[in-house]
Amino acid sequence: MAWKGGRKDTRQFLTDTDTNAFLVLRDGRLIHEWYRDGVGAQTRQASWSTAKSVVSLLVGQSIAEGHLREDDLLVDLLPELKKGDAYDRITVRHLLDMSSGIDVSEDYSRIPLSGTPRMYLTTDLPNFIKDNRTLRFTPGSKSDYRSVDTQLLGQILHRVEGKSVAALLQERIWQPMGAEADATWNLDSEGGTEKSFCCLNATARDFAKIGQLVLDNGRVGDRQIVPQAWVDRLSTPAATMADGWGYSAQWWHPSGATGDFSAIGIYGQYIYVNPAKRTVIVKLSDHGTAQDEQETIDAMRDLSQNLHH
Repeated sequence: MAWKGGRKDTRQFLTDTDTNAFLVLRDGRLIHEWYRDGVGAQTRQASWSTAKSVVSLLVGQSIAEGHLREDDLLVDLLPELKKGDAYDRITVRHLLDMSSGIDVSEDYSRIPLSGTPRMYLTTDLPNFIKDNRTLRFTPGSKSDYRSVDTQLLGQILHRVEGKSVAALLQERIWQPMGAEADATWNLDSEGGTEKSFCCLNATARDFAKIGQLVLDNGRVGDRQIVPQAWVDRLSTPAATMADGWGYSAQWWHPSGATGDFSAIGIYGQYIYVNPAKRTVIVKLSDHGTAQDEQETIDAMRDLSQNLHH
């Protein structure tokens, strides 16, 4: 397969990028499944930020049910966050497209830990959110990837639906899509709040089912689970991020996109969807933060183009 300007044997590519699981679906059929030693089809694996893309599907469902609108103000939905300044202008749409401007850094190298690493470690997420309401830029003026935006979406879902994010996932996606295994979602503390921005744990096959659900325009069989309009929304770039990558409703549109898009997590987690080629690729890794993200997407594009049954 294509790798960094040359070709590489698929097995070597998987080893070199510290892959734990690699699945390829074509036309809804699992045509390739590989696991490293010690990992298997029943192993629950961490999603990291691919969870953000799953939260998006729940938001789309909630909007279709009339519980939420993209134009709703964050502080109308969570009034305890009202601040009396530009923060109060943040909308659900801003959170979806990472344009809230909230100053919670994605820098993982700072000591002492701050920003998202601090959010990951806190045992009281609602309080963390309340303590971090300063802005780096005016809401909606640009987009900049921030995990805090997804955490807020999770807390909004909990408020407007009256159920935990995990319960919503179970009821509205996991069961209807026919997941093979139970999933878990990490909380900030016992009986606490889901870390919506990360930390969904599921099997590679069930992550692949999420990709297939999106590829099939939100349908499983003859049942519409996620609204078609929402799949249209997330599969059309709405904002531009660094390096010319598009972004829309918590899904990435990598540079050079030809209608393909992906959920991406920090250590090399991918749910890659290529509608033109009817292909879904799941790659779950422990690759460290030297991401090779563009190269990995290019490799998956190449694989999608050249698949043979």
